[in-house]
Amino acid sequence: MILSTAEFKPTFSVAGAQALTRTKATDLNIGPESNTIEEPNVVLMQISRDWLATVDEWMPPKRDMNGDEEAQQTRREVHLKFWSRNDDSKVYELVSRIDGPHDRHNRVLDLAVAPGTHQFATIGEDSLIRVWVARPRIRDGSIVMNQQGGRLFDWRCNTTISIDAQSTIAKMAYSPDESCLAVAYTSPSSPWTIKIIDLELGTIKTCPCGPVLGTVTGLGIVDRYLIVLSDQLHVWDLVNQQLVYGFTLAPSKGSPNLLAVNIEHQTFAIALPCTKESSSGTIASKLRSKVIIFKPTHPVPIFVSKPLLPVTALAATDSGHCYITVDLDAQVRTITAGQALTGKAPPAPIPARGLQQIYGDHKESADERQFSNVASISIQPRAEDDDSARIVSPEKLAEVLDPGPRHTMPPVAELFQRVARLFAGMHEP
Repeated sequence: MILSTAEFKPTFSVAGAQALTRTKATDLNIGPESNTIEEPNVVLMQISRDWLATVDEWMPPKRDMNGDEEAQQTRREVHLKFWSRNDDSKVYELVSRIDGPHDRHNRVLDLAVAPGTHQFATIGEDSLIRVWVARPRIRDGSIVMNQQGGRLFDWRCNTTISIDAQSTIAKMAYSPDESCLAVAYTSPSSPWTIKIIDLELGTIKTCPCGPVLGTVTGLGIVDRYLIVLSDQLHVWDLVNQQLVYGFTLAPSKGSPNLLAVNIEHQTFAIALPCTKESSSGTIASKLRSKVIIFKPTHPVPIFVSKPLLPVTALAATDSGHCYITVDLDAQVRTITAGQALTGKAPPAPIPARGLQQIYGDHKESADERQFSNVASISIQPRAEDDDSARIVSPEKLAEVLDPGPRHTMPPVAELFQRVARLFAGMHEP
């Protein structure tokens, strides 16, 4: 997804759609040498109740740097942006933009959101964790208000924590009470390390999780339990400092393992790639995914979905639905709390097609219902040895289609029924 420095950006929700970048249908997007101007890419995104945070990156194309990758890296631009939702226009408006949130050209490795407050955290290649908070905008000693009478905010770094280790890949997760921040990081020369940061006291403790197999693709905290997803699934009790349960998962094929935690329902879900066997016993060529929901206190899953198209996104919701999945066909599926507890798979939604996306669902009129009833007619053909059931004379067909003057002509549905009965060899009732 592409994001520019435009004032408005697109996100997708149940209520509507908004783009993360403006459509340049009428803007000149070609450089002096007839090269297409490349725009930033949104690499990270997190959303809270009222705020949206995004991280976008931009680098000059290799053709402009004569193939010099090192020079290309030194000209990388990274922006951390905070957006506020406008309830009237139902779009997100840019409030703050922080250029180079982790000093110059360092990439932002992960972005985490606090569950209940206006707070986000980032970790960068500079081995620093920064906590960002919203502060009311002050001008001449007074709080600045918008046209609707609401307060305006600015975002700034409130806390900086050093993990004293070079990292190239990282994952973070807030605890439900927002007092702790879990971070997992690694570099090409070091194994995965998981630490728990006390945001109130500023202390850092190493979690005794042991070696991590593969790449950490998900990190989450439910109640007092830390969930670590890689090529293994481990659930750790942070209070008693012990492993609750763990599994070794099948090697990931095609798509990575995904993790989402639902604080409200005290569960977590994982999406795992799998293969589907055909009736002949051979492995199907297309990959599938399964969504499995666990309680952190028990190793037996409370829900296992049927094989789905490869899941590309998995998220938890605070509404009546527990989890939402998005697959390769951009189909959105929801898993409700009742389905998660009973183990019933959610029905596949019927995608909107054509003008249905514009005008909504269509309700049949009385005439349309009359036509649809034609499809439910039960016709019993005559026996195969009856020649009259297979041959219809033109005279009989004319009697059906030309009953008399136009004002006496029956409805089209009735004409269709008569023709169908004629060719089926049935007599008129």
